[in-house]
Amino acid sequence: MLRKRNIISIILFWVILIVLYEMISIVFSVNDSPSQMNVQGFFMEQKDSLDVLMIGSSEVYSDYSPAIAWENYGYTSYDLSMGAAPANLYKDMIKKGLERQNPKLIVISLNGYLHGSIDFENPVQLHRWIDNVPYIYGRKDSVDSLLKGQGKGQFYFNMAFSHVNWKRPISLAKNTLEKSVMTLNKQSYLKGFCTVSGSDKGTQMGELQNIDFDNGCEDALRELLVYLQAQNIEKVLFVRFPHQRKFENPEAIDKIGSIISEYGYDILNLNDKSKELGIDVPADYSDAEHLNINGMEKMTEYLGKYIINKYDVSSEKSTGDIVKWNKCVKKTKEMINSVREDMKSGTCRLYYEASIYWEPKIQK
Repeated sequence: MLRKRNIISIILFWVILIVLYEMISIVFSVNDSPSQMNVQGFFMEQKDSLDVLMIGSSEVYSDYSPAIAWENYGYTSYDLSMGAAPANLYKDMIKKGLERQNPKLIVISLNGYLHGSIDFENPVQLHRWIDNVPYIYGRKDSVDSLLKGQGKGQFYFNMAFSHVNWKRPISLAKNTLEKSVMTLNKQSYLKGFCTVSGSDKGTQMGELQNIDFDNGCEDALRELLVYLQAQNIEKVLFVRFPHQRKFENPEAIDKIGSIISEYGYDILNLNDKSKELGIDVPADYSDAEHLNINGMEKMTEYLGKYIINKYDVSSEKSTGDIVKWNKCVKKTKEMINSVREDMKSGTCRLYYEASIYWEPKIQK
């Protein structure tokens, strides 16, 4: 009897220790708050509730608002995107997305394929994604698929990488509060949208961007395309969002387009189409690569119309779903109004999900 009690006590001790460790790891895991809340918010979405899944880097969450698209075009979507997300993450992001959702269309940003494969094993970029995938939704699978060699331990146990964050107690407290409030609300109101209250000065106008579509990027693209075909995903749109700079080597984007077409999927290159979209350069940009709210509204209008005209993404929504999404519209518009006031006064702030709950900090 005593032996059995000791065994139970030991098991309970380790269970409690593991739970405490994971709770502390969550608190200490701070890696780009907007991206962190975007990813975690996605896993709070009701299962099979999204019509369109948006995948990519920061140009996705800055240039397109799911709530505004819902209000104007009646389909639901989410910006599952992170700052500077390298292309090798896209397959796992989509895989996790398809485990939770059954979208009628997947929109993928081309940005991750244009900067080479140098960051494919960058731990900062990997943590930005993996740390925010809940264990119950396959974090271990993400680690195993993205890391082929050693160094997996720091991704299974966040503290191995983020323990140094104890030096930033204010950031830890703020980040924990942000995640807690969103968890209590059981959803992301902005659906991944993020913006900056400012306009670019046009410092990079006239400059050219070199596309670095190296072998690693091509392998990642083909691997994703093979995966999409294997999953019988028929409707996929690869998009190059508007930028101020033109391409120095446009033949590279042509090569990417030919590979995508080879697998039967669509590509939309809007890189230097600002004028056609009615986007004012540089006033509708927050910097050379991201649109501000004025540009976002024009891009969301263009892409929203493009999607509903080319793809059948409409679906029946319950009264409860409509109420929830209309609340997201209300919250998004309230934030947009705050951004406009900042822009009038020349105040620059970063607005993301946490800005729903408290005023964002002024950026220098």
